[in-house]
Amino acid sequence: SAFPFRLTIFDDQAAYKKFCGFEKAVELANTGMFVHGLGTQFTMPGGLGGKDSDEDPWTFLVGTINSYREVTIAFGKDSFEAYIIDLDTALGVLPTLVGKDVFDTGNIAVGKIVAMDACIKANFSSGKYPKPPNT
Repeated sequence: SAFPFRLTIFDDQAAYKKFCGFEKAVELANTGMFVHGLGTQFTMPGGLGGKDSDEDPWTFLVGTINSYREVTIAFGKDSFEAYIIDLDTALGVLPTLVGKDVFDTGNIAVGKIVAMDACIKANFSSGKYPKPPNT
């Protein structure tokens, strides 16, 4: 699961490339080789773009919206509205919790590209979950 603390939804790959600074291809150190942008399943440790901490690691992750659904998360008397977005990412399909009051989700739709800084959580506890089919 992903729990983003920064998130942007892009209408298309051109808008995503512009955000990443790739409006035009960038030549790599006069080699004749060019980078045309980052893939829509790009993933890297968050610390590569700045300062990171071993105690609180995070990830920069990009994916395409496969599906989404509205949910209400309740903690005692407090509740908030959110989306659970299933993103097609380099990690596979990643459920992502996105608070409606936290992020601009006005353009959410299947097929849009999401770029985010997020904490990624996984539970690999043996025997806790049913064995997936075909394994």
